[in-house]
Amino acid sequence: MNVLNSANSSDNRIVWIDMLKGIAMLAVMMGHLMQHTYVGDFVYSFAVPLFIFASGYLFKRYGSFKEFLKHKFKSLIIPYLMFGLPFPIAIAYYNVATSGGTFIGHVSLADYFSALLQELINYILQIHYNVIWYLAMIFLANVIMYFILLIKRRWAQTAIVLVLLAIGSVYFYMGGKPLIWNVDTVMMSLPFFYVGHLLADNGACINKIRELTRSKAILLFFAFLIGNIIFNQLTIYVSGECLDMNSCEYGFVPFTYVSAFLGIFAFLILSIHFQTKLMEFLGKHSLIYYVIHVAIIHGINFTIFPLLNIPTLVDVVGNANYNLADYPLMIGLMIIYLVLIVFITWLIILLFSKTPLKNYF
Repeated sequence: MNVLNSANSSDNRIVWIDMLKGIAMLAVMMGHLMQHTYVGDFVYSFAVPLFIFASGYLFKRYGSFKEFLKHKFKSLIIPYLMFGLPFPIAIAYYNVATSGGTFIGHVSLADYFSALLQELINYILQIHYNVIWYLAMIFLANVIMYFILLIKRRWAQTAIVLVLLAIGSVYFYMGGKPLIWNVDTVMMSLPFFYVGHLLADNGACINKIRELTRSKAILLFFAFLIGNIIFNQLTIYVSGECLDMNSCEYGFVPFTYVSAFLGIFAFLILSIHFQTKLMEFLGKHSLIYYVIHVAIIHGINFTIFPLLNIPTLVDVVGNANYNLADYPLMIGLMIIYLVLIVFITWLIILLFSKTPLKNYF
């Protein structure tokens, strides 16, 4: 496909943005499957920043704050309510029906409603609550960026974003706890969001990437990717942790953010020059993949693999004694999980594609 002539699809979507979101979605799924491994640490270094960057690129202020808020409520808060509410209902049942890691099945109504009340409180407060934490965080990031961009001078906008990043960094460095509706993470997300908006506001950078030959694009991709890996390993070496925005882990912030931006630009180049239907599909339906992939992983762990007497990825990755020799098995299992997630979610998308909810699927 000629990239210069395929910036947009027939339904006016930006194809390379869908590609970028598809890569981010695949990386998020891999990260959740391979936590605390080399693979997990690598994909966490850029996965969520990619999503935030894409949101910044697509950011629009609309005619008024009321109109802007109405649009964001429809695109983010309604999905938060629609897809989020099943989480406390299911988690409360799981917590009551599970004892010592063993499913006991029997649940008293009193115990269930007590657990449900606690989960609903967690859901309303939204302090990094399950995967839907991202929807709440990106909603607030959009609102804050709306007001930042009311300031006309670019240097002042940049200064505010950097000051908020510094405040968030110091807050976590001093042992600060996660805040209601992930306000803390919003401050840490703004640089990715703002750079995405800057690239959309001035198309010169994207045009220069489009004009690259494929050979130069490949060289730049690998150069940025190697830089991402190096700085990610440096931040792990210095701080003992990698980037994990949901867990409020930011490593050594200067190295972490250099690593993240190198990863963003590596996959930005890849998305513009090497487009695939699968990644485009994942990106176009990233919302539904994002909100249900963890539930599918749990379903695989509790039903499909035990019935087939296959070790789950949790069993392998959760074993503190695993080593490099176990990676072929881990990666093989990860691929099986990914195929099942993509296929099952595709079936769900087909199921709802003819319903009034089709815009969210």
